[in-house]
Amino acid sequence: MQSQIVLILLIAAIETITTAVYGRTCFNKNVTESSQFTLASGEVMTIERFTCDNHPALASPDPPSGLQKRQSSACSQSNCVCGIPCLFLDCNAPTRTIQASHCTALAQQLEDMSGPFTIPANEGLGFILQSCEYTAFGSLTQSTQYCFHDMGVAALEIFSVCGTQQGACQGQNNAGFFVDQIAL
Repeated sequence: MQSQIVLILLIAAIETITTAVYGRTCFNKNVTESSQFTLASGEVMTIERFTCDNHPALASPDPPSGLQKRQSSACSQSNCVCGIPCLFLDCNAPTRTIQASHCTALAQQLEDMSGPFTIPANEGLGFILQSCEYTAFGSLTQSTQYCFHDMGVAALEIFSVCGTQQGACQGQNNAGFFVDQIAL
């Protein structure tokens, strides 16, 4: 009996460490909505809402109640993480080639945009420019509001450390959101 408890705790610890180090992993990505915007440069940015078929242990945890309600002039709902820093987690080898100019242009575009966007509960939101995608994951149980500017800052910080590798950051104090830089 004791050995079973130890084994269960060990598996849970490994899954927790994997989530903390690599952000949220998306298996069997299913795009539910897609729209395109032409940037001032003439390039086209795609925004996708998607779901993942994940084991719950690999999903991002819900935010602690102390950080769940963030006061900000940009926020229009109670579960808003605008203003909460996204802390760097790790870099990983890309699954495909990422071109640096795509990531920096996309990150800069996000940083220059004003206002918030909403990530539906247990879904992801991806911002795509050619070979580079930045995704945001929020709460498993409720929609999460995040600011475009903060998303751009997180993207630039990940890129400054990882370059053309894949990378991730997580909301400070486990604030219930992840931002990932991935290859398409």
